[in-house]
Amino acid sequence: MLDKIAIPYLYNMHGHLRQGRTLALTVKIASMWCWFYAAMGNTRPPIRTLDDAIKYDEEITSHVPSEFRKRFKALVVVKVSVYSDPEAIQALLDRGYMLFKFYPFARTTNADDGITNYMIPNLRAIYELIASAGGYAMFHAEHPNKRWDDMECEYAFFGIFEQIYNLVPGLNMTWEHLSDSRVLPFLLDMDDRVACTICPHHLVLRLNDVLGQNHNLCRPPAKTLLDRETLRDAVTSGKSHKILLGLDDAPWKRSDKEGAHGHCGCWTMPAAPQRIVQIFDEDRRLESAQDMAALNDYVAWNAAAYYKLHRTDQSIELVRKPFTIPFAYRLSKDDEVVEVTVASDQRPDDYVPFMAGATLNWSAGASDQD
Repeated sequence: MLDKIAIPYLYNMHGHLRQGRTLALTVKIASMWCWFYAAMGNTRPPIRTLDDAIKYDEEITSHVPSEFRKRFKALVVVKVSVYSDPEAIQALLDRGYMLFKFYPFARTTNADDGITNYMIPNLRAIYELIASAGGYAMFHAEHPNKRWDDMECEYAFFGIFEQIYNLVPGLNMTWEHLSDSRVLPFLLDMDDRVACTICPHHLVLRLNDVLGQNHNLCRPPAKTLLDRETLRDAVTSGKSHKILLGLDDAPWKRSDKEGAHGHCGCWTMPAAPQRIVQIFDEDRRLESAQDMAALNDYVAWNAAAYYKLHRTDQSIELVRKPFTIPFAYRLSKDDEVVEVTVASDQRPDDYVPFMAGATLNWSAGASDQD
């Protein structure tokens, strides 16, 4: 039984750093564990233009601790709507912004301007521009029609996804935060311009764990035990190079989660390496070279190949030693990260990590430095 392992720094291809003071906190924590971080642009206001993207890039960089600046790289993801200007998309592509996110109407955070018809001429023109430049179209893959139950709208979206796939043969397409296992075989049958991100929390949760527990509430929602186990096996077995790490780490204040209308999102970043390694360990997938290859592919190398990103030669070391996830995080007056380790010390404006207070079997030890 292994008691110590090393994994590459994470290539997190789906995350939410937020804005303002929240951004100052999330960047400090994300830069500890990530080599690349795809930062979603569904902010308020959203990231739509070249000026927006440059400004957000600069804001993120300003909060990266000096010791991590040579390592951590945020990849700004531009939000696309039916009102997006193709000329603005081209300007972004010309400056090297290659990631574009398509959100369904009202299915997720800040999606009141989301898409209901993915085939309108303006969006078709944008698909073509992205394809011509070798960019990537990233889809929050839930059907926007409200007649679909939440547990079915991800499966229902595949028809839209396939239609775009056939309409624009050169378009790179990413199915984000896959949680419905029925979709996986269809994605794996498509060619190599298609990939999907799978979140660690969807490998831990099922619907039973969400009902009445707002801190486990996320979009798309956790599905059935069969879905969880099928996706978990696909990840830990190294089933396909198309499966990428996307934490979908979505921080909220405690007061936003603990209420009658709790916000959707699980902030998995603070203990992401430990949680991922524990998933593989629980499934006895740390026992061979093939197992370790599957782990490394999931956390980094599959994304590096698909998104044409350079491969890091640095790693995070983890040791088999109990680690208790803090109950919350906050920033001090000096903008230092404060871990809240006593439940009674929590405040309404603290940020609560996924499975706060739980003890994992793995701790992140010393990591390679620049």
